[in-house]
Order: sequence, then C-alpha cells, then structure tokens
Amino acid sequence: GHPRMIHTIQNGPLILAGYQNSGVIIQDVFTCNGNLQGGGNILANSSSGKIGVGTDNPANDIQIRKSGNVEIQVTSDTGTAGITVGRESGTGNTNNAELRYGGGSGFNYSSSQSVDIINYGTGNINYHLSANNANAVAGDFHWHKGINNARLMTLTGIGGSLGIGITTPATPLHVLGAATISGNVVLGGDLDVTGNAALNVVGRVTGDLVGNVF
Repeated sequence: GHPRMIHTIQNGPLILAGYQNSGVIIQDVFTCNGNLQGGGNILANSSSGKIGVGTDNPANDIQIRKSGNVEIQVTSDTGTAGITVGRESGTGNTNNAELRYGGGSGFNYSSSQSVDIINYGTGNINYHLSANNANAVAGDFHWHKGINNARLMTLTGIGGSLGIGITTPATPLHVLGAATISGNVVLGGDLDVTGNAALNVVGRVTGDLVGNVF
C-alpha cells in the first residue's frame, strides 16, 4: 500500500513511547533518511539480529560496506581508546584481548601516544601470513620507522630469516652493522671473518689456524 506519514502539528520532535516504558516494536524495515540519534543504548537483542551499514544483508553481526574507503573511528578526548574482543561479558580482563591507544595504568612504556596490543589471557599472540594458503605466501613482516623511511627489521615469510638493518637477509640471521653480545656465543659450524678480528682469548684454543696472528 501507500506509505503513511506521522507528523507533529507544532514544532518539536515526534515521540513514540510504549505503555509504562514497554518500548516500541517495529515489525518490518525501519528506514531513516536523516540522522538516527540515540539517547540510550541501541540494542539488537535477537540472537540472529545483525547490523548493516551500507548494506541490507550484513554477512556478520556488524558489517560496514562502501564502494570506496571505509573506516571505524574510536576516539577518546582525554583517556584511552580501545577495542576489546574476547569471551567474557564483563570488564574483569581475564579472558579477552585489547587493542588500545593512549596508555594505561600499570603498563611500562605505555604513554598517551602509545599503541598497546594486550592479551589478558594466558595464550599466545599469533601472527599469520597467508593463512588461507601457506604455499602461496608472498609477503614478509616489516618493522618501519616513519612512513617512507628505511625499514628497521624484516622477518621473511619464506624461510623465516630475520634481517636487522636489511630487508633481504641472506642467512637465517643477517645483521647489517655492528652487534653487541654480552653473553656466550655457541657456534655449531665455521666462523668466517671478513676483516680483522681483535680477540682476547682466555683458555685453550684447539684446532687449525690458517693465516697470521699478531
């Protein structure tokens, strides 16, 4: 049939209210061509209820769909801003995880401009490349400083080689530059030195020496 219009005679909002705060039930589609404002909670109580923004057929519980760029923004003017996922309905932080910006009490190195990835549970934090098809992996893990500056460190997706100061490590551990090791070094193979080696040896040296010792 034809749509029906409900409007107020005088200036002011249209108020719909159920008897004794029982609420208003909309059985079919509710279309809003302007802003939808909520002074309280907005609830989808049905176990099969979904929220779609830009789509009338959301694939998951909440889906935002646009033809161009899309973004969800969580902002706090003075405190922390975070997104929590997990298996607890309260705020005990024992069985959930959080992506948080803006610091947090009790977290060292966390400041008002820090990003924290927190697992409150006792399990791993796992990073997966090409989880759908491991044999087709083409990417790496990269650590950057700034946007277009040189990368600080790379962990390759093929072979699992770690490059520090270099993005294309030639060996399982490839350091471009100096390295400081304060503990023991255990070598299971040969030690190849290009350049001079200044060694202070205390103890026995067993093996063959080829070259000059000064």
